[in-house]
Amino acid sequence: QKYADRNPVILGTGLFTATFAPAACLGVGTFKSPLNGGVCHVPLTWQSGVELKLTGFDFVVMLGSSAKPVRLWLHDGLADVEDSADVWRKSTWETVDAIRQTYGDDQVQVICIGPAGESKSALAQVSESYWGSKDKAALGKVFGEKNVKAVALRGLGMLEVADGFFDRCTGLMKEITGGTLKDRRGLKETIASLPQDQLSRDSLDSITHRNNACYNCFYACNTFVKYREPANTMAMSGVDEPGCMVTDLSGLLSFGFLGADAAAALEQCFRLGLEPSGAAQLVKAQGAKDLPSATEKLSALAKSAGGVKDAGLAHFFGVSPWPLKLSLEIGLVQAAGVFSNAVPPMPVVASWDAFGVKGSAADKAAWWMKRQALAYILGICPIFALTAPELSEQKLAELVNCSLGCEDFPADRLDKLAADTIRQTLKAGGPQGEVHASL
Repeated sequence: QKYADRNPVILGTGLFTATFAPAACLGVGTFKSPLNGGVCHVPLTWQSGVELKLTGFDFVVMLGSSAKPVRLWLHDGLADVEDSADVWRKSTWETVDAIRQTYGDDQVQVICIGPAGESKSALAQVSESYWGSKDKAALGKVFGEKNVKAVALRGLGMLEVADGFFDRCTGLMKEITGGTLKDRRGLKETIASLPQDQLSRDSLDSITHRNNACYNCFYACNTFVKYREPANTMAMSGVDEPGCMVTDLSGLLSFGFLGADAAAALEQCFRLGLEPSGAAQLVKAQGAKDLPSATEKLSALAKSAGGVKDAGLAHFFGVSPWPLKLSLEIGLVQAAGVFSNAVPPMPVVASWDAFGVKGSAADKAAWWMKRQALAYILGICPIFALTAPELSEQKLAELVNCSLGCEDFPADRLDKLAADTIRQTLKAGGPQGEVHASL
């Protein structure tokens, strides 16, 4: 609340971010969503959170707005605000390439907006380098309102860890890799565990090139797909941009009406900085039936301000829903609006029973919320937190104690911390409005 009147955007990291802890890749963007009026937390996965931590900053607060386009350049414990006229009006892909060339380092991680963010579209999302993000609450619109084109990150720092922490993490990772996630990888495993019928595992297999994991994560939940050359092509073939990395399964499923062209439409959203699930709803409602018509409508959409709520389409307080068969627990999770609904609203690969979750839909939704809160606080991938029952609250508490060199964090204290985080986030937000009648 300290900076509430200056529209703050907070980029932060967790206790374990960039350490040896399993899936310790997470950074978090916290802001007031222009869609639902609530305070939302957006997970920054892939390499962004790790790079932020290694710049020497645990948290960065951006206040107010700039009179001209700028970017924040975080490196070696320094924070520079630099002119970004050179990349304004560029796509996210062009922006990443230009910024990396400017700083002479291909390892620079870039959180940026594309044309949709510059237009202050309700469907604008930030992109983590080339492959979109899990921003479903219009952080991209807020960047545009602030005239922030990008946050560039390069960390060359090192983290000190407590004695025994590495060994404890290694043991826990071994337990996880021999458990539920053994021999599991890629989006097809996630798809198989979700109540959806838009995409089959076979259709995904036909375009899958490789599976990729975020920093120090065993579950490779991102899948690079090829649709401009055979998926099994390994050598450089001269084909420019043969495909894209699918990091947003909800977006891919939402474009299921395009069949084999769903991934190519997702690529267009990544380039434009559009939130794919909402964009898919809109272009489908506008009559897009194939990739050329969808591409044309997506380009127009990036220049407009409206979103799914304005168009009268399905939404939870202005946020596009998961394209899954709706259940009460799924609805409760999304209606809370605190954490990103790019993260599946249920266990992934594992089952509710594997996590020991029983009872009502409200109990399941409460477990999901707590599990997400713990992941965000500690800096662990929020999808991984839904895949590994071995990563119990007790094991997490033991890791916290080991990292801090104390015994002051029992599991019930972590539970209280998670509950307080959710409660304070909800309290800080404004009235959210209405859920679409179809939901």
